[in-house]
Amino acid sequence: MNESDIRREVELVISERVQCGEVTVASWVIQSVMSRHASLEGLDVEWYQVASRCFLQTEVARAVRRYKINEDQAQDGQMVLEGFERLQVAYSIVRNGQQSIVPLHLCTTQELEEKVLEMEGMRTGLQSHIDELRRVIAGREGRGNPEPGGLGRAL
Repeated sequence: MNESDIRREVELVISERVQCGEVTVASWVIQSVMSRHASLEGLDVEWYQVASRCFLQTEVARAVRRYKINEDQAQDGQMVLEGFERLQVAYSIVRNGQQSIVPLHLCTTQELEEKVLEMEGMRTGLQSHIDELRRVIAGREGRGNPEPGGLGRAL
């Protein structure tokens, strides 16, 4: 077994629950994977349990991030609800103080409204970034020099 195998196991636990339409709490995934490999013995058992829990926390957090709102999801067919271009099958949501992956049909109206607000905030930030880049381009073209001039030199 190697790190890739563990990553696949984490993703499998999550995807199976999402496909079954079940809420998946991140801490539960860690415990589930650890319980599948509980037959440790010897003086270093505690050390291995701590080390594996730390690694699993990192891997579960990475897997949960896949369910956060992300424009790249449109290209990941497994993440997009059938019949839609962007709507995800599940979203990363903090529910009852715990990071969870919640299938769309189990999201409350309030949780969906919070996702809408999150996306609107992203849109505002992206629009500001676009506007700033356009100002840089316009400034270069206004000087008759469309090539980079260094950020410290009047953009």
